[in-house]
Amino acid sequence: MSGLTVRVDIDYKDALKQLDAKTVEELATAALVSGALLIANQAKRNAPKRTSTLARSIHVGGNTSKTPDFETGNSNYGDLGDPGKLRAIVGTNLEYAKWQEYGTGPIRPTHARALHWVTRAGVDVFVASTRGVPAHPFLTPAMNTERDAVLKEIGATFAELVAKRLGRI
Repeated sequence: MSGLTVRVDIDYKDALKQLDAKTVEELATAALVSGALLIANQAKRNAPKRTSTLARSIHVGGNTSKTPDFETGNSNYGDLGDPGKLRAIVGTNLEYAKWQEYGTGPIRPTHARALHWVTRAGVDVFVASTRGVPAHPFLTPAMNTERDAVLKEIGATFAELVAKRLGRI
């Protein structure tokens, strides 16, 4: 997944000096989540809708209260790199999401001579291989289409939160 770096220039340099580091981090995290929600919402609109399970599973990592339709499960975001950097992660806990986003390529059996599944009509199907699942990107296009709006949202939200915390609005 490609990264998104945000630089916010606001006229609050002196104002920020009045706030402790923990408060600034809390406000910045809230602003990042606000921007990440734009990506999550667009990804939900982009996701394949056969059952809508994938769309419902998309959330902002660590902030499931902000995406209340998130279906809980095991989320593993792996190594997020530098722990000193603030991050907002948009994703899903569904294993098959990566196959929807990137496709699978051909599928062949690894421990048998044939693949086997049962259709919705109850018919047993045995095949030596399949062409796989074509890619249906939903998350990457969401990040790409929402990039400018995310940057504006993060900056505006951060400035508003700082101003509110300092009693300026």
